[in-house]
Order: sequence, then C-alpha cells, then structure tokens
Amino acid sequence: MKNTFSRMMCILVFITWQKLASAQPVLNYIPKVTGLNFPVDLVNAGDGSTRLFIVEQGGLIKLFNGTTTTTFLDLTSLFPFAVAGDERGLLSMAFHPDYDGVANRYFFVYYTTTSGGITTIRIARYQTQADNPNLGDPSSSNEVIAIAKPSGQTNHNGGKLNFGADGMMYFGTGDGGGSNDPLNLAQSGNSLLGKMIRININGSTVATPFYSIPADNPFAAIADGILNEIWAMGLRNPFRWSFDAVTNAMWIADVGQGQREEVNVRLQSPTTGGVNYGWHCYEGTLQPPPGIAACSPLPAGYVAPIYEYTHNTATGGFSITGGIVYRGSVYPSLYGYYVFADYISGNVWVMNQSGTVTQQTTDRSNVAGFGTDENGELYAVARGTIAGAGIIYSIVAPAAAVLPVTLTNFTGRPFNGYNELQWSASYEGNADKYIIEYGTDGNNFTLAGEVTATNNTSGSAYSYRHTVSNAGKLFYRLLMRDMNGGFSYSSVISMGGKNSGDVKIYTTIVQNNRLELNASVPIEKINVFTTDGRVMYNSSLNGRQGYFSVALPGLAKGIYFINIVGKDYSKIEKIIIQ
Repeated sequence: MKNTFSRMMCILVFITWQKLASAQPVLNYIPKVTGLNFPVDLVNAGDGSTRLFIVEQGGLIKLFNGTTTTTFLDLTSLFPFAVAGDERGLLSMAFHPDYDGVANRYFFVYYTTTSGGITTIRIARYQTQADNPNLGDPSSSNEVIAIAKPSGQTNHNGGKLNFGADGMMYFGTGDGGGSNDPLNLAQSGNSLLGKMIRININGSTVATPFYSIPADNPFAAIADGILNEIWAMGLRNPFRWSFDAVTNAMWIADVGQGQREEVNVRLQSPTTGGVNYGWHCYEGTLQPPPGIAACSPLPAGYVAPIYEYTHNTATGGFSITGGIVYRGSVYPSLYGYYVFADYISGNVWVMNQSGTVTQQTTDRSNVAGFGTDENGELYAVARGTIAGAGIIYSIVAPAAAVLPVTLTNFTGRPFNGYNELQWSASYEGNADKYIIEYGTDGNNFTLAGEVTATNNTSGSAYSYRHTVSNAGKLFYRLLMRDMNGGFSYSSVISMGGKNSGDVKIYTTIVQNNRLELNASVPIEKINVFTTDGRVMYNSSLNGRQGYFSVALPGLAKGIYFINIVGKDYSKIEKIIIQ
C-alpha cells in the first residue's frame, strides 16, 4: 500500500511539473531607460560586456551602461526631416560577429535617405574609435549596399539587420511602398525589394564593393534571372525579424496591408533559403487580398505563415512588431517562447515552437522592436509618439523558483555511443534530484535519466552517461528539484552534429581570476597571453562544452588575450584581469 501511494505521489508530482513547465508565461514590463526620442532598436555588442546600444530613428545611437546613457554615434545630419510620423530614418544596427573592440571594431547601420524624390535603403559600415569602444567614429563610414525605391515612395522600408550563425549578414526589405505593391516588386526576381537578403561582408575592408555573394545563396549558382543577393521572396514590410539564438530558426513578422498581420518561420534557417512568403498574391493566408487580382500562376515555393491575426483592436492589431525567441536563464517559464506585439493596438503575444499562441493583456503601445542583452534577457523598445516619450522596458515573466542548488558548471563531451554530461554545485540545500532532459531542437525535451542529489551544503560533482545511437546534434538541460517539489532549470547546452556555434566569455572583465565560458562548440584548449605575446597560461579541456569556469593562476591586473581552440574553431578575445 505504501509503495502504491508513493508511486501515485510521484505521478502526481510529475503531472504537476509538466503543467507548470508547459504553462504559458505572463509578461510584465519594467522601465529600464526613459526619456528617449523615438527609439526603434536595441542590440548588444557581443563582446562580453554588459553594454546596450539604443537606436533612435532621428539618427542618434545611445549607449546604456546599466546606469547612465551617453551618445555613442550621432548621425542626425543624415536625416533632415521629422521622423515623428515617418517610416524613414535610422532603423537598426548590428555589430560584426567577430567584434571585440580591438582587432575588429566594425558595426553596421541600416537607414533610409531621400534625395530628388527617391528614397534609398542604405547599409553602412562604421568602426568604434581606436582608443574608446564607447564611441563610434563618424568619419569611418563606408557604404555596403544601396537599394533605391520607386519614385515618391517613402514607406515600407523593412529595417532590421541581423547576422546569422553562419557569419553572413541578413536584412529584410519592404516592397517599395504604396498600396498593393503596384509594381509587383516583392515577386520580382529583378528587384531587391520585398525580400530577405543575404550577403557576405567579410570580403574587402578597404575598397568597394564591401560585400560579396555567398556561394550557397539559393539563386547564386544558376542563370535564373533572379538577383543573387536574394535569400527569400514575397515580403511586404518585414520591419522586425530575428534569429533564434539556439536553433538559428528565422522568425519574420511581416506587416500586412488592410486585412492580416503575419508571423513566418523558417525552422531550418540559416541553412536553407529560396522560399516565397506570398505577398502580394497572399496577405497572410488570404488569397488574393482585396483589391488585387488573383495571381496566376501562384508563386512557386510558397510558405504559409505559422500565425496570423486580423485587423482589430481587441484580439489583433494593425502593424505587427516581431519578435524574439527568449533564450535567457532568469525566467525559465518563458524559455523557447517567441514574444511579439502590435505597434498600434498594444497587444502582446507569446508563441511556443509549435505555433500555439496566448494573447497577453494590452501592455504597451508603440512597441517598435525587441532586443536582448548578451545573456539573452529580453527588452521591448517603446517608440512613443512624441519626443522624450520613448522607453526601453525589461520584460519579466513569472518569478523563477529559488534554485535548490548553486550550479557552477554544466558541460558535456561526446563519446562513441554515448554523451557524458558533467555538472557541479558549490551549494546544495534541500536538494532532491537532478533530472536530465534532452531534445533534438532546443525547445522540446524528454526524460533521459536522473541522479539523486547528495544534498551537500559544500557542493558536489556529478556525471551522467546518455546512450545515443547516432552522431546527430542533441540539446540537454538539467531540472533541479528540491525536497518540497520546487524546481528550476539550468541553461541549455548542445552536443554532437555539425555545430556552427560560438564560445562566449561572461564577462571579459575577469574577477577573482575565474574565467566563465559558455561554449556551444567543443573546446580543446585555451591559452592566455599578454599583449606582447608572452604565454601566461595553458589548459587542455578535451572537448568540453556548455557552461563552466576555469580557474586562472594569480595573474597581475591588466589586459590579456585568450585563444580558444576547438577542432574546427578558433577565437581570440581580449580580457581584463581585475
């Protein structure tokens, strides 16, 4: 009888945990930066720092260091028009994937200018100042690409730059403007408008052109009459879109015309392109949209949206703002959800990876974008309608459970026939079990096994071998449960397969001689050396992945470089020992 009761209680706890884990999170907004003038974008530099960069549509890029805001770059002279009710201006920025502020100081901006009645989409490359990474150099501008729009048209400019895990630059352009895409540019292979574009900016750094065509672009290798820069077609105005930081899936929020707003997802991205999202033959799944003659034939390679909503205030809106998949660690209930909003109605939605959507209470209107810090924590950019009304909000979800342990590392190594997972805790209080979960997509997980906690207040080290039958890529996480049934998740690590991931240092300002790494590729060794090339530390890591820390010797305070080496990976970063 006792055993039956225990089994029933275990089933009840498991069901309760499943419900908690799958419950749709409810979002709240906490003001982070106020008094901004029409902000439209927020990014981080990817260099291990905590800095956030805020793009204002009128031409200022501001740097927020956590407490104060300063001007990073002033481009206001490029925009001699009022941006309050306009779609033109400075629309986004992105740092080079290898940006470190020393050897690589490049960042890129996306903006529009108008001259002689012609509005042109422009992407330009800049550098930070050689002696100050907190200031951009306005004299370092080089134009990467310019795309002219039809005469007299100033709207539907797209506006978002992103780099893929493949190191390529992607950006979405609008259809050129006007109602119904009158020139059918979104479906024309001879125009870069109404498209997702993919280019390589790692070619020439000193002379034009400042980009080249990736050889694996879908239209690059054949004489098909389609411009080689094109990655995907059939977009109306993809003002905001993003990559999933774990799966690399491309999530595109395409602003509709008079009927529908839509979310498009390319889960295999960035390894496959060449699809057609349908505009102007489709608005969402509506075919044809009102006022447009039916397309014949319908576009080849058409991909329907994963979600759409109609034009209304209560359950929909009139101008979609995408959208980021949350991959931070502070709010486990939000992990893996795509968060997006409507600029006009103020409605906010969270969507899981299978397309199930929950609408939130109206939170904020005029949300023009979303961004993350380097740890994947999420922010909303509220543009406002008057100068000084713009706000950056920190997005929070239901409070995370108090960790039953203090996890210090979670790593893994692939072996023949199994993956070995290792983790350790510096403190365990009232801990019960570590439940190991795995999945193939970084979003959906199933049970692999469990390890009983030793519940040692001074901490313990653990390992688990997961038998695998192939060399495919797998994702792992730990569910850490306490004696009372409370639980919390670790960060997600990946192992196996072809991995184009990266290694992040948190942060590059090293304190107590402890280097913290988060590696999505196997690391074989690290070397720390001085600015004049003297090697101060070597360590063999034998293919470790995941989150872990490395204890450095007692190095003197100052600037050093770390060389991180894997089988098919190498990276040099600057660190500062404090």
